[in-house]
Amino acid sequence: MKPFVNKLPDWGSPGREGVGGTKKLTRDNQHKSAKVLKNEMLGTKVAYEVSKGFKPDFSDNLLLSSNLYSKIEELVLDEVIGGIKLKEPTPNIYVKFKSFVNASSTDVFASFVNYYLHLLAYKADANVVLVAFDELKNKNRIIAKRFVALAQKPRGPEGERSEEDDTAILIGLLFSDSRAKRYNHKALIRKTKNAAQGFLQRYSRELGLPNVKLAGPTLFVHVAAEFPENEIKIDVRDGHESIKITIPLRVPEWSLDDFPEELGEELRTLVIDPITNKMAFAPKGMLLVGPPGVGKTILVEAVAGGLGRKLLELEPGMYRSMWYGQTEKILKEIFNAVSKRKDEVVVLIDDAEFLMDRGLAVHEGYVSEMNVFLKLLQNRERPLIAMTTNHPQLLDQALVRPGRVDLAVIVGYPDKEFRRKIVERAAKRYELKMDEHLIEKVVRVTRWFSNAEIDSLIRMAAAKGKGKITEESVEWARRRFHIDEGERERLQESLRWYANKLQGMVVSYVKNPWEV
Repeated sequence: MKPFVNKLPDWGSPGREGVGGTKKLTRDNQHKSAKVLKNEMLGTKVAYEVSKGFKPDFSDNLLLSSNLYSKIEELVLDEVIGGIKLKEPTPNIYVKFKSFVNASSTDVFASFVNYYLHLLAYKADANVVLVAFDELKNKNRIIAKRFVALAQKPRGPEGERSEEDDTAILIGLLFSDSRAKRYNHKALIRKTKNAAQGFLQRYSRELGLPNVKLAGPTLFVHVAAEFPENEIKIDVRDGHESIKITIPLRVPEWSLDDFPEELGEELRTLVIDPITNKMAFAPKGMLLVGPPGVGKTILVEAVAGGLGRKLLELEPGMYRSMWYGQTEKILKEIFNAVSKRKDEVVVLIDDAEFLMDRGLAVHEGYVSEMNVFLKLLQNRERPLIAMTTNHPQLLDQALVRPGRVDLAVIVGYPDKEFRRKIVERAAKRYELKMDEHLIEKVVRVTRWFSNAEIDSLIRMAAAKGKGKITEESVEWARRRFHIDEGERERLQESLRWYANKLQGMVVSYVKNPWEV
């Protein structure tokens, strides 16, 4: 979307006489009181306050301000205004700029005040509070407030007021001049809201808005010179040839809250907390074992979400080549590229049976590939790597030993507590209304079901009920499932046996038959 700065008259550049006739702020008069600017053409006012001690930046940041405003304007008009009415969660937006100096300086601030905040309030037809922070390059890389501004929406021709005049949307900006760190989003929102509320209490009367309240936070924009990409690109050169590989990164959609509390707490203690706190003993490898459909893959996704990392799925089709020696070379390049972003990703090797025992191999190329895998998994600088399997006995035993796999998670068929969470999550995902009695009904009739089968039953019941879940539709769907409970009970026992046999640290969520 193009910024509409060229569609309106030039009201002055930052730091010069412009909208409202403001002058460049100096170090002495900052923070003493809020300044109020008026724009008669748009019928708007802006009150602002620059935090004490920030010097003006004399570089030309107009292009940055214009592009950044364009992005904010697009988001505000298309998402935020509607989100206020629907009470949707706060969007978390990332805006990338390759080159700028001290982007939250007073010059960029003046651009917002002198031009864009007036225009934003006018176009959005809403009061707008803008709070900007910057990442300070000290030992702890703290977040410091740069400025706060309140833009008043235009009044009607007779100056009449409406209920919307007493609410303001809130926009938070976080500037960083390097690769963005993973900040606590909830803490940033809380910090933004506190700064905005304090400003409103002090200065809203100067704009004639004594009772204005926040309708958010509604938008938080991260601005940085560089952000992690949503993909990893590898260029493997072999003689005169070049092989380009692009591996997408996926944002996790699952949380440990979607799993039983017992299982979630153990994984937080053994995996998430040590890695988050950068402990030297933090695990680097996980193996998840269980029958098909019990949630092994989404459990890895939940761990990645708990770490605030993206998921990279590694498949043999990404690196295997028909040419001798090329498979190993590509595999090494992939791990080298992934290791550079080890604090951003979790590697998932789903259905890892292709890493079978070398004694069963029928081709020497596979033995060479496995040897490379074993060497790479020995590197302590790698990211967390999680493998899932239905048949752990097929895996090469050197692959799953402690040091390469630090933790094994054995997951069996869900018990009542787990089935309840699965049902509630599915109802929310498919926007189905289910009361407590109906949830209990589904939990009761899905004994010895896998997670995937419970999800499938709910979808079938919803289809039968024309978009609604009823007892009759649940019973109709249940009759169409054939579950051999005896066979599944024997499989559950074999998982319990494997959990006791496996060497190293083991987390087992395999319940007794009477608990299922």
